Amino acid sequence: MDGYVQDLSRPIDIEPLVRVVQTALRIFPRGTRNQTVGWAPARHAALRLFRSEAADQGIWDYLSVVVLRDYIIWRMAGEDGLVNEYDRIIGPFRHQAVARLWWAAELSRNGAELWPTEAVFSYKDAVNYLTNVNAFHNRPAALAYIRFISHTSGTAPIKQMAIETGQTLNHVLTPLCSIHSLPIQAAP
Repeated sequence: MDGYVQDLSRPIDIEPLVRVVQTALRIFPRGTRNQTVGWAPARHAALRLFRSEAADQGIWDYLSVVVLRDYIIWRMAGEDGLVNEYDRIIGPFRHQAVARLWWAAELSRNGAELWPTEAVFSYKDAVNYLTNVNAFHNRPAALAYIRFISHTSGTAPIKQMAIETGQTLNHVLTPLCSIHSLPIQAAP
């Protein structure tokens, strides 16, 4: 591993994450691997990262290739035992198996309240939108989205509602987020 692994600016204890994942692998049989998605809050709590650290793709690549390799294969492999979608292993956080779940939990958590994270993980399409829409990098926007789809899930097909709501919020909020993130320059 020399030459491929770099030290981080601070030590990060990955052992709690490894224990959570190993427990899930023991509890859930191979055919029920989608049920482990609900364990995202536990995995998030077990891996204490700052957002700036979690933005480092190398952390997720290391975790998926070295530390949690068995989990990635168990979770993402097809019937042939192969992981055919490489971005699930070393892709961007929106697709990478471990990073995607961590970020979705990070974006949906509300302090000690776990219901938003549990709610978003009960709808696959909501998780997809939460991790794919730039406006949801803003926690209040993400929480508003989760609250809306949670309270209206019985009124329309959730997939269509998640898509339409996510698109609308992205169109409305992305320009606002961009305006507020512009650098402020001093007047000449």
